[in-house]
Amino acid sequence: MSLVRNPPSSFPFEVPGQMTPMVQTFNHFGTVTYCSMGSDLGQEIIRATAFDLALEKPYFMHAVNGVSAAHLCHLLPAARHPVQHNQSQLANFYHFQKALQLFRDELAAGVTKDNMNALISTVMLICVHQFMLNQPHPDPGKSFVYAPAGQRRECLRWLTIQHGFNALYAELGEVIWGSVWNPVFTDSDFKELASMVMTPEAGDETHALFLELCEITPKSSTQNNPYYEALEYLLFLRQFKPSMKTFNKLVTFVAVVEGDFLRLLLSREKRALLILAHWLTLMIGVEQWWSSGRCKSECIAITTFLMHDQDERVRALLRFPAETVGIDPTTLELFDG
Repeated sequence: MSLVRNPPSSFPFEVPGQMTPMVQTFNHFGTVTYCSMGSDLGQEIIRATAFDLALEKPYFMHAVNGVSAAHLCHLLPAARHPVQHNQSQLANFYHFQKALQLFRDELAAGVTKDNMNALISTVMLICVHQFMLNQPHPDPGKSFVYAPAGQRRECLRWLTIQHGFNALYAELGEVIWGSVWNPVFTDSDFKELASMVMTPEAGDETHALFLELCEITPKSSTQNNPYYEALEYLLFLRQFKPSMKTFNKLVTFVAVVEGDFLRLLLSREKRALLILAHWLTLMIGVEQWWSSGRCKSECIAITTFLMHDQDERVRALLRFPAETVGIDPTTLELFDG
């Protein structure tokens, strides 16, 4: 929650006159943007609640306008629509600065049953906004994988900021199940089922290779194996075809990118990177404008970073991500000599 508690420095002017008007961004969100993100279930909740919440809570109004402006930037790239793109970029920056400032103030005043729907909805939009790439085209060289050790945590913030929801849950406790988002929370809950995937499955080479490479045994658990929970989630999620209908389950993976597993990612440990690469590949399959670029860029970075590893199991597990992002899988083979 560090970003929302400590927003970026002030915008150089109060309301940029050159930015896309709020009426336009708000209308765009309500007619186009909301139905281009998340699950069909989540979209229905946004459609039914966003207008009233935005009128009630200014921080949510600004978050809505910020995401909408970012969507307009995506639809109107600078190379073809420089004026409209710059106007939307100004609106994007302005509204998200305001959203973060006002959101911080609301958090300081206390999280309650009365404001939880607006806070949860805003956290979701903040997470979407931070997940997006800042540049129009994927640049794997800017991935945390290729960043100096001291900068990797910051470069991975697009993923770890998703823990903001966990912080809200910790403050709200069981009250959160009374939120308008309860149908989405219920749909995404699969923890009891996931434990059944931690044994080899006949005919599934990827499944078997992951279990072998991560040294999973019948005695393994989250207490003695740092890969266990993330791999458990991944192997369960591999059973689903990526789509809007499975989005709620797929995105829950971000909740396990913490603790020892996060430290392994930051140290670029190959097994942790492979688990993340396979999840990113699943997310590419969802085909949503705000996530696909980021997932592809990070997936390319991990694949190129690991592609010459001496362990043939690593190269075998790289084939799925490589093929998905357009890297010739034959380049993953070691050269003789």
